[in-house]
Amino acid sequence: MNARPIVLLCFAATAWGAGLDRDGVLAEAPATPDPGTVRVSGGGNASWISVASGGVNATLMWAMFTHFAADIGAYWQDSEFGPSVRARYQFLSQAAQGVDMTVGLRYKSRGFDPRNGELEALVAAGHRFGRVDAIVDLVGGAELGGPGLDLELKALAAYRLTDQVRLGLDVRAQAEVRDEAGFKRPDLAADVAIIGGAALSWFPIPSLQLQGLVGATKPRGVLNAGPAAHFLVAFDF
Repeated sequence: MNARPIVLLCFAATAWGAGLDRDGVLAEAPATPDPGTVRVSGGGNASWISVASGGVNATLMWAMFTHFAADIGAYWQDSEFGPSVRARYQFLSQAAQGVDMTVGLRYKSRGFDPRNGELEALVAAGHRFGRVDAIVDLVGGAELGGPGLDLELKALAAYRLTDQVRLGLDVRAQAEVRDEAGFKRPDLAADVAIIGGAALSWFPIPSLQLQGLVGATKPRGVLNAGPAAHFLVAFDF
């Protein structure tokens, strides 16, 4: 009996079998990994508008028990350093209810307004349509030490070319909806940040995921857009 098909089937089940439990470059996962999973992630980004900008980040995540995962991280962005903490709970799964859905909370020491930290609430939903993965995230952020509120929408649509390679579009749009003067209609130049592009995910081995994104970004405070690139590496223990 030829063992090769069985090996390939086991690889596919390991790489993709846990559902949409892996963050994209921009979009956040609507599912949590199997309990006991420890995931180490690290990545970076670079962009160019009028001057070069970039940063790096690292995260350690632990799925403590079924449907719950928490992580701690640190990032360096444009000469500023800060920590982040996130906890997520998955309350719906595609296998049981037809959709993966997770809620979460995150603290960041550098928020949408970089002068203050931020507390974010997350709702993430996702579904697999055959070989197509779809994820939508809605995030609300409250500025700590200030009146600012912002809303964020993230989305990923991707096609699994093989059981190890996925190609798609990953986007994020964020807008400030409240400042010192109260609630407002966001101004595109002053209050909105957008980034998106083509995203590639590759599993060279089941426990290792490599991701990259090449696209464009428009930061908050300017109307012009420029090229941007992101990469993310994640390893499961």
